Amino acid sequence: MDICTIIAANYAPFARVLAESFREHHPDGRVFVLVIDDIEGFLDPATEPFEIVRPGHLSIAQFDRMAALYNVLELSTAVKPWLLRHLLDERGAETLAYLDPDIQIFDSLGELEALLHEHRLVCTPHLTAPMPRDGLKPSETDILIAGSYNLGFIGLAPGPDTNELLDWWAERLETDCVVAPERGFFVDQRWMDFAPGLVPSFHVLRDPGYNVAYWNLATRDVKRRGEGWTVNDRPLRFFHFSGFDPKQPGSLSKHQNRIQLTERPALREICANYAELLLARTPASPRPWSYKYDRLPDGTKIDAPMRLGYRRAVEAGELTASPFTQHGARELLRWLASTPDGATMPSRYLLALYDTRADLRAAFPDVGGDDGPQFVA
Repeated sequence: MDICTIIAANYAPFARVLAESFREHHPDGRVFVLVIDDIEGFLDPATEPFEIVRPGHLSIAQFDRMAALYNVLELSTAVKPWLLRHLLDERGAETLAYLDPDIQIFDSLGELEALLHEHRLVCTPHLTAPMPRDGLKPSETDILIAGSYNLGFIGLAPGPDTNELLDWWAERLETDCVVAPERGFFVDQRWMDFAPGLVPSFHVLRDPGYNVAYWNLATRDVKRRGEGWTVNDRPLRFFHFSGFDPKQPGSLSKHQNRIQLTERPALREICANYAELLLARTPASPRPWSYKYDRLPDGTKIDAPMRLGYRRAVEAGELTASPFTQHGARELLRWLASTPDGATMPSRYLLALYDTRADLRAAFPDVGGDDGPQFVA
């Protein structure tokens, strides 16, 4: 069995812990890590416990466009189907699992491997039991927004159904892998709600030992048993530390307020151990990290309004050159500084800024009319 994950270079310590924990239980398995930005100073291909994959290996025709449309989270999830297809088609993976980098494996995934000989696609649901209606986070409403399945894990085996799903998924994620819950989008994840209807051999893995995380721990009892761990009396297979900060090991996740580690000693121990592993794989004086696709070639910061403005230009067919070239960057800045046809104000950039800020929309409801001059001023 092989596994893969996707990171920007600053997440190298997470990928190292994931790879080492997998190899502990699957010494013959391969680990592939797609690094979406520059690796120099952060990763050494000769010494890492995994094989590094670069975006250029994946034949993504519109990669630069995607890197400009998306922030680091969105891009890291958008390229997932291309990585999976590459590993199945080009690297000969017979059973493959994608795992988010902030996952640690605690036991053999042999049962999952056996499932993938029967089913082409395996996912874990966010919930296998009702959530308490206690006003805490996350709620069932939060899960509805995020999607039925947590795509921090997906298991696949090669076959026509798999190829069709990955091609369909890639087509959607090329432009629609965004965090926009008001429009029904949550990166790559909400799209997989369609999977049970699209893939006849789709399997829902309900075993409580898989993908244990803040969203399901209200109904999962984690205990120490000998040298290992159990979850509802089943072996803990892997734990997903979504939202965990190793510098604050007393907090399970920034995304929740229901689970208190002071009340769950087993979880507290798991989190403390994970923090130690991460910090031990982080340089004592780490090099400052700057995301490659957050700036144009001239150093101009690419902020959220600029990404939205670029999206509008692409959808209108106005810009075709990569914004990460000198020519493409100049064209983008010129377009953002211009006004829509027939308008005198505001600029396309300011309109995008307006649309990304609820406070501005409340303060200047008629930005295209009477409020325009004051907004621009």
